[in-house]
Amino acid sequence: MPGFVPKVATNVFLRRIHNFALDMGWLPWPVLLKKQWPGVEYGAKRAITREEHRQIVEHEHNLERRNFYELCWLLGGSQGDIARLSAEDIDWENRVVSYRRQKTKTMALLHFGEEEAALLRQLPQSGPLFPHLRGMRAADRATEFKQRCQRLGITGVTLHSYRYAWAERAKKCGISRDLIDCSAEVCYLRRAAGEPAAVAHEQPRALAAARTQYQSGGAGQEDQRITERLIMRVLINVRIPHEQFNAAVRDGSAGAKLNRILEASKPEAVYFTEHCGQRGAVLIVDMPDASKIPALAEPWFLTFQADVEFRIAMTPDDLKRAGLDGLGKKWA
Repeated sequence: MPGFVPKVATNVFLRRIHNFALDMGWLPWPVLLKKQWPGVEYGAKRAITREEHRQIVEHEHNLERRNFYELCWLLGGSQGDIARLSAEDIDWENRVVSYRRQKTKTMALLHFGEEEAALLRQLPQSGPLFPHLRGMRAADRATEFKQRCQRLGITGVTLHSYRYAWAERAKKCGISRDLIDCSAEVCYLRRAAGEPAAVAHEQPRALAAARTQYQSGGAGQEDQRITERLIMRVLINVRIPHEQFNAAVRDGSAGAKLNRILEASKPEAVYFTEHCGQRGAVLIVDMPDASKIPALAEPWFLTFQADVEFRIAMTPDDLKRAGLDGLGKKWA
């Protein structure tokens, strides 16, 4: 249609439907040749500034919503992930917030400092941190945020702008874009630097096992204490002796004991299998540092007298970055 400029989603999904219909043989020939499809033009995106965030928080009278915006700024999580946080996701002993990202289905581990801790103490100490917002649709949360911005004369930002703001602060503090675990944020940084945004999508998940330790600065200060922290992905092999597990099966406590261990270790995935003729399990966990080994191993030792082995795991992306070609030349 002359003069019609489709939105990005319209353009993308029409292409998908068109190509699917061709593949299924529902269309005898293309309706439009590839070069005739209108180009995808992304709208301008920008990060929310500290001053804009301060204005929004100061004019927000709803306490739950104000705390929600504050936590989005401090943790840099997506609005959906932050809205679904619960008190059980907070490890106060190690100062870590952990949750499974809705978008990538990977575990996120965020270390927090005093400012974050002060805010988290104000939130519910059991169950959802944001009971009302958790039950809302993402589109409704976004609309409410947009309305507040309009009343304050703030334009060009959305709830996702909190993610962009975190990405900018991370970049300013020297964290590589490869360690930012979201292609949309990497894409945003590339556009801001005048680089081709499409390069970001060549990285399937950037570093799935990489996270950052984030501690915010005080009000009006730049967040200079964002430091790089690598999270190793580890395979845990567990072998459970017959005697101890048989006893638990007979007295009906096996299921409860296993659930207690899994709830404490929060594995990314777990599989139960046979191991050398005995019952076994394989867990995939993200380990922030070696001091977490006892917390992952002792429950198996003390509950079932099991044998536990730890093996560092690499993703295909990790292997690509290992520099095997260079090592081969160096040690040939």
